[in-house]
Amino acid sequence: MQKQYIWKLLRYVVLILLLVWTLGPIVWMVITSFKSHITSLTPSLNINLEDIVKNYSDVLLVRFGGYWRLLYNSALVGTVSTLIALGIGIPAAYGFSRFNFRRKSDISFYILSQRMIPPVAFVYPIYLMIIRLSMIDTLPGLVIPYVFMLLPFIVWMMIGFFDTIPSELEEAFIVDGYSRFQAFLRVILPLTLPGILAAALFSVILSWNEFMIALFVVGSGMKTAPIAAAGLVSAEKGIEWNTAATVGVLTILPVLVFAIFVQKYLVRGLTLGAVK
Repeated sequence: MQKQYIWKLLRYVVLILLLVWTLGPIVWMVITSFKSHITSLTPSLNINLEDIVKNYSDVLLVRFGGYWRLLYNSALVGTVSTLIALGIGIPAAYGFSRFNFRRKSDISFYILSQRMIPPVAFVYPIYLMIIRLSMIDTLPGLVIPYVFMLLPFIVWMMIGFFDTIPSELEEAFIVDGYSRFQAFLRVILPLTLPGILAAALFSVILSWNEFMIALFVVGSGMKTAPIAAAGLVSAEKGIEWNTAATVGVLTILPVLVFAIFVQKYLVRGLTLGAVK
């Protein structure tokens, strides 16, 4: 019995340490965003409402011409690119899961290999193509590269979900008079909703955090939140810690809220084997 209590205590200690390691920097960032200026790197809980209002109103309405506009750009680009990538990737994943064709494994590996290439390796060709298409600093100029960035991830993630659904299920509906397309829409898609939401969440996070491509193809009109946040670091002014912390809180908050809303589906999706 004593051994069981010791192991239980050790598990709790490890979990607490992991929790502090994970949430500690976020809590420190939130506290820092509540202060007017930082004179010491030592954590302090001296907080007043005036500093909070000043920091967040300054960042949201003044800095970068209004940081809310950059958050809107990031949300718009992430949502549009995710929806388009899902619209292409889900049927593609269904085809890889249900049909056999020549060089299927080679093609699927080629799709996956696109995620193995670092963005810096293809950002310059993308930049040249966007210039030729006259799409610099436009929504399509940023969405198109993001769609191709998200497609390999969505295809491979959704293949795992479609593989967990027996093909006999849709065959039974086809025997009852459904076409394959109708069976796909009315039977398969509802069953894979947790997987779709999980893929959508990770895709939004990938596009929300993307920096390298946006750095080359956007200007002042479609500037996204990560590009603006990087501009807070300068050799002349150094780092304004309270402003940087406020920007960090505002940047992670939308994705965090979205993750909370789809948490139930996300957990179901991951346990169904989406990341196998």
